[in-house]
Amino acid sequence: MKTNLGKLLIFGAVLAALLVLTTAARADSTLYGKVWAGATSYPANLSTTPPSGTPDVTFAITNPTTSNMFGFYSQTDNDLTGFLTNGGTNGNVVTYLTGDNQNNVAEGCTVTPGGTCGINNDVIEFTGTTYMVNGQTYSLTKDDTAYLVIGGDPVVTALNDTAAETLFFTWGGATGTYAFDALYSEVNGAPATLKSDIAVTPEPGNMLLLGTGLLVAAFVFRRQVMGHAV
Repeated sequence: MKTNLGKLLIFGAVLAALLVLTTAARADSTLYGKVWAGATSYPANLSTTPPSGTPDVTFAITNPTTSNMFGFYSQTDNDLTGFLTNGGTNGNVVTYLTGDNQNNVAEGCTVTPGGTCGINNDVIEFTGTTYMVNGQTYSLTKDDTAYLVIGGDPVVTALNDTAAETLFFTWGGATGTYAFDALYSEVNGAPATLKSDIAVTPEPGNMLLLGTGLLVAAFVFRRQVMGHAV
């Protein structure tokens, strides 16, 4: 009896660990970014390729409370951090990887079309992975310009600066996980907006570990049931 109780306690501990692991896998949904300050100007078309040269800033974003790929907004255009942590993704944690000008703020400047201040006239590239469902329609809201490629397929090509607009596309590829690459620029003064209902997926390593753990738990549980039956 004591042996069985001990095994059941171990099984309970395994399940508790798996719950923690599930949370960790969710929190590891990571979006990476690069910023080229002053890489474009108003009026101008966004290029379909990143700017040349070394980015001024590189960063990573994690968020344990939402899986949306983009949910960024800034009413003031003053700094990069404010843009990346507002607009429906207030739980975002931004980690700067390189760059001294991390907030990307120009002191004493005025946000005007053609001017340089905060993220105005910057080009930002976002990369990561997303889980797409065949036949499902997705949306992306942007102000000013955006170019989104998923699995090598351009799905949003909005290269002209406009006021905030929402664009829709239907995924025609197979259901599965794909790498994405997005370019965004704010060129005509605040507000800056980039939002979508496309999800960022947890990093593959944690998902593999989670799946392995679940298989182990199922095996242990089966052993317990068979042991009691005998």
